[in-house]
Amino acid sequence: DITEANKPDGATDPEEDSSEDLAGYLADYSGRAYGILLNTAKVLNEKGDGVDEYEFLIGDKTLYIQTNGKVITDSIPTIDGHLTAGDLYALQMSNGVVTRFGTSDNNFSGLSSPALGFEDFTAGSGWGQVNDVTNYVIETKLAYGGRNVFSVLEDASIYVAVVEGGAITGYEPGTIRDIKADKWVRLYSVTGDDPGVVEVVLVK
Repeated sequence: DITEANKPDGATDPEEDSSEDLAGYLADYSGRAYGILLNTAKVLNEKGDGVDEYEFLIGDKTLYIQTNGKVITDSIPTIDGHLTAGDLYALQMSNGVVTRFGTSDNNFSGLSSPALGFEDFTAGSGWGQVNDVTNYVIETKLAYGGRNVFSVLEDASIYVAVVEGGAITGYEPGTIRDIKADKWVRLYSVTGDDPGVVEVVLVK
């Protein structure tokens, strides 16, 4: 895994910094990035300033994205709690740097403006149990908001929980084939481009 092999260990020497490579396609990005915060570390940015770096799973990539040094990063226990709950993080970014963030459990209230188009299809219940999956349609055993059938985008981001000792310790990229009867899912839309259609699935 090239990304993992290049993961910085603690504070890196700015002269050897490869943060742009580690940040991948978000290296110069401005806007909001929705995904899963896996971990954080203290590093030195290219100016030699100490900042937080986020290990961030988005789509099928694990990227390492630095903050501006002013963001108050969540503690590891808080991050672990969001992993267990299946919550998403939204990173507000400017030129590849995180300037603020929010989490899906409170409608991303940490962002500068509301997350328009965001839907948490199992809101209030957390994880929903799968009854059946046919093509890109998930049927849940219980109804949420009067619905128990959810269409999933064919290019949806699907994240599969990594479970160790009965606890969720992280996620890895998955496919629709990872979603099966009796599995548990969190279902989200983040853009609002296709109202009512699932764009992000977490599965355990």
